Amino acid sequence: MNQRFKLAVLGTALPLLAGALIYVGARSTDLLMFEWMQWAGMSTVALETRSLIGPALNTAPAWIRYSLPDALWLLAYLNSVRLIWGSTFSDAARWWTGAGVALAIGHEAAQGASLIRGTFDPNDLAAYLGAIAVSAAFTHRFRPDTNTNHP
Repeated sequence: MNQRFKLAVLGTALPLLAGALIYVGARSTDLLMFEWMQWAGMSTVALETRSLIGPALNTAPAWIRYSLPDALWLLAYLNSVRLIWGSTFSDAARWWTGAGVALAIGHEAAQGASLIRGTFDPNDLAAYLGAIAVSAAFTHRFRPDTNTNHP
């Protein structure tokens, strides 16, 4: 399996899927996301997913239910930027990386300032920092422009 494929699957697709499953399985059905799922005809899938994984997630620590999904989505985003630009950290790659990080942290700050709906949680900020660190380590290990692992 080449490094580009590993980064695409392990670094992008799996974090996206895991974040979505946690959100669907453990978050309140009052969230706007569930209205979108109903509009898209996916309510049955959401309810079945909740019945399968919801009980386990509801006993998990709060940071898993509330902070981890956002961190996983940021991780997937950062890894996808790395996948697109490879190991060349061009101006465009720096801009897109910075934009993703700024949106994640800015979103949390805007919640704290009551500028947007939501609840400010310092655990979310810590999770974002963790996602940034994991992405840096992961993309160093599985560089998408090579076929060898770099320890």
